[in-house]
Amino acid sequence: MPSLSAASATRLCKSGGTRSRNLPLNGLSGSIPRSRHSARYLKGLVSFCRFFLDGCRDQIAYMHELLDVDRLAGRVESYGKARELGVLPNKDGLTGKPHRFRAESTRLVRDLIYRGSIPRGEVAETLGLEKRTAWRVVERLEEDGFISSDSSRAPLRLRIPAHAAPYWFPGLYAPTS
Repeated sequence: MPSLSAASATRLCKSGGTRSRNLPLNGLSGSIPRSRHSARYLKGLVSFCRFFLDGCRDQIAYMHELLDVDRLAGRVESYGKARELGVLPNKDGLTGKPHRFRAESTRLVRDLIYRGSIPRGEVAETLGLEKRTAWRVVERLEEDGFISSDSSRAPLRLRIPAHAAPYWFPGLYAPTS
């Protein structure tokens, strides 16, 4: 049942109006009062629905573009290159040589985008590094919040740290300073 405001209920009672004076709204549980304002009401409702659905369509297109795997991987590679050069800060806001990404870090994050998870035993082979060096890359990515796993033997999974989100999803998050 549609709810009425106190003023609407008072007007309805004083006018002797009943529910039978209302036009049913096809398939919906509400009704539209029959009056000279009904056409304007319906026109406004249709206009609002079109506006709302256009906004929905725009958001779907935006999210489709943002979450396209190849485009996301491209943005992640650009982010990784900037981190390799020491241009972008790490999670603590630090830049420079000791806080740079290794090229293998970027490659591992990109591979996680495409694969979803990577068994720890495959990391060294995937990156073409010695096991000890591969473990350092993994450790650094875990510290920076890019990867996680349930245990020391569980597969690695991608995480999206807050400090990287503005670069991976431009326009969705504002860069933090």
